[in-house]
Amino acid sequence: MNRLLSIVLATLLTTTLLSAQRGDVNRDGTVNVSDVTTLVNIILGVQQTDSATADVNQDTHINVSDITALVNLILNPPVPEPQDSICFMHISDTHSTDITLKPMIEMLDTGDCAFAVITGDLMPTTAMLNELKAATKPIFQIPGNHDSWDGLGQRGFHEQVQLATNQDYDIHYGADDACYFYADVRQNNRTLRVIGIDQYEIETVGPTHTNSAIVYSQKQIDWFIDVLEHSDEVDGIIILAHAGFGNHAIGARDMSYVNEFVSINAWTFLFGYLHDGISNPQMIPEIVEAFSTGVNLENVRYCNGIEGDTITINTHFTGPHNSFIAHYAGHIHFDIVEPLPNFPQQTMAIIAYGGKGRGNDWNDLVKPATGEQSYTINRNTVNFTTRQLDITRLGSTEKIDGTFRRHISFPLRP
Repeated sequence: MNRLLSIVLATLLTTTLLSAQRGDVNRDGTVNVSDVTTLVNIILGVQQTDSATADVNQDTHINVSDITALVNLILNPPVPEPQDSICFMHISDTHSTDITLKPMIEMLDTGDCAFAVITGDLMPTTAMLNELKAATKPIFQIPGNHDSWDGLGQRGFHEQVQLATNQDYDIHYGADDACYFYADVRQNNRTLRVIGIDQYEIETVGPTHTNSAIVYSQKQIDWFIDVLEHSDEVDGIIILAHAGFGNHAIGARDMSYVNEFVSINAWTFLFGYLHDGISNPQMIPEIVEAFSTGVNLENVRYCNGIEGDTITINTHFTGPHNSFIAHYAGHIHFDIVEPLPNFPQQTMAIIAYGGKGRGNDWNDLVKPATGEQSYTINRNTVNFTTRQLDITRLGSTEKIDGTFRRHISFPLRP
């Protein structure tokens, strides 16, 4: 006990917190080494307390476990969330393993984030579906190419994943058998609209020549435009898509924009990628740009993933709007978090592979098979006061060159 106390006294700095907060044992308005001394005296019977703040681990007992919890609280003080904000988590590409899913659900249920999103290639096992069903907050999912092509299929994903795991939440699907949806989440008196796009409508429109080429229906795109047209009352909008937007033909990313949230090996994507069958990579961003600027599109045609098929775009937005936050995706198994190359005010956050190991050669993270560094979760905070999106990496942070991927911020549209 004395050795632990001496270590704490020699190494810890004061962390200022609110008065009467958990861990503020002596009620002086701060949580620091003085509280450790007071807590030790309480446990030894030298000092009495009527303060519930001494039960640091909140197990209804005051003992040596509370000293450990208090030391951890001082070393890792909680970062208060801005009150004018919405927080959510993002994972992707779990590929039939809960190595990322399980810790994400645990953090979601016990933390301050309002919801989570999974951007495809979930490929859930029965155990993973049970974990999703047991979650106490909404987890929105969209299908990836492996979910739709060699997994449950479009309708199977909708019924067995989306409907089965989010039945307690108000989610508006574009059709009875559609995987695309929107849902409004409210936190701190702010409303964030989550729009999920299905890039693999192969049971509605038909299959493509490759199991990763993107195919939309005209019905889904018209629905998407209509949802945006009726989004005037929400504070923010995020869009979920599995493959994201951009391929090597037009430049997947802006090579002049380099930051620690871009994988070291991401440049290889410019020279071709295993899943480069995206035939309409700018359609969704161009619709978002029309919504944001108020410059509408008239009879603009995009090639669909099926040869000879096209999608026609007509918008009637009354913009401009400043509510778009970011696109969220996965698919390519490495991190890219930056503005879209042809739409500099549209951020796209692609998160690395969330399954076992490194995933493939494009994943630059050092990922052991188990433990805290084995999973990839991005924690997103939209701060409406500062007009800023903050993304923090939870889990795997170390890259193969010894540097780290920890935090990045983007200004929202003015």
